Amino acid sequence: MIIPTNSMWPTYNGMTAVNFPPGAPTPGRLRRIARLVAYGAVRKEVDAPVSGEVSAMFALDGHGQPRLAPALVSGRSWLVFPAKFAEFALFVGDVPLRIRVPQDFHEFEPLFLSTYFRGPSEFAAQWAQCQADGRLTEVSAEDASGRKFQLFKLPLGKRVNAGAPVVRFDLLRGDMLLVDRFSYHFARPRVGSAFVFETEGIPGFPAGVDGPDEFLIKRLVGLPGDALEIREPALYRNGRPIEGSAVFDLNARRAGRYRGYFNAPVDGGRYLFAGQTVIVPPHSYMGLGDNSPVSEDGRYWGFVPEKDVQGRPLLIYYPFTRHWGFAK
Repeated sequence: MIIPTNSMWPTYNGMTAVNFPPGAPTPGRLRRIARLVAYGAVRKEVDAPVSGEVSAMFALDGHGQPRLAPALVSGRSWLVFPAKFAEFALFVGDVPLRIRVPQDFHEFEPLFLSTYFRGPSEFAAQWAQCQADGRLTEVSAEDASGRKFQLFKLPLGKRVNAGAPVVRFDLLRGDMLLVDRFSYHFARPRVGSAFVFETEGIPGFPAGVDGPDEFLIKRLVGLPGDALEIREPALYRNGRPIEGSAVFDLNARRAGRYRGYFNAPVDGGRYLFAGQTVIVPPHSYMGLGDNSPVSEDGRYWGFVPEKDVQGRPLLIYYPFTRHWGFAK
């Protein structure tokens, strides 16, 4: 049986974006249409309703570092499929703005900050200066579970004119797949292959506003009983560098666009921390993303139950990017 799937935009390397900061040239109407048809590129843009300085809301992570603070909201992808979105609060002067992106798009923060700062050091200097000047406004907030936390409204030190873009970029969505649900009745998935699975049975998978049931695609890195460890940038299986896919070697060498495997972050991670060896439990699999720095994968939510594996990807039929064609 072959089924199409695009829930949560499953993709090998995560969503990407092309930034068009204020003053930068942007594709014209015909080129935008061509990019939408060929690549699924969707323009995201928020314009300033008034002239004034741009600000944004931040929270402190587990290391005390400021991070953009989105709210989790419900919505529809392609106007049909239930989906979760991250909604970021921006301001021009005192006028609030909102921009919404898919929850699993992890590049909004570096994209947004690169629009207003030349690098992390310039952003850190702005944070410190506003803190010293008393221009870092602290706001109390509460999440859905009643947990209280603090938000900080940071002026970014840049002004925009009314009608000018505060942020503008093309969001390149993930792959649409044809999935073979027949073969795994006769042969279990092999290490190195991509596999599609349902998330409802994963205990550590975060339940969103529309429930936890989604379809994802990751690369299979561990079978039941396997011992896994990340020694950045390489992934080890049973004490040896993992084999089974060219992607493993490319990541280990940080070759081309591959940036290597990264240990789970202290803030938000659950498995494969630095120095930790993880054993895959019986009747379970471990899946990781090929683009480890921005992939939400088994490091965050753990193991995929065998019963929830849906099949193997056969063909990426849209969009027409470098992934198009037979799945690898």
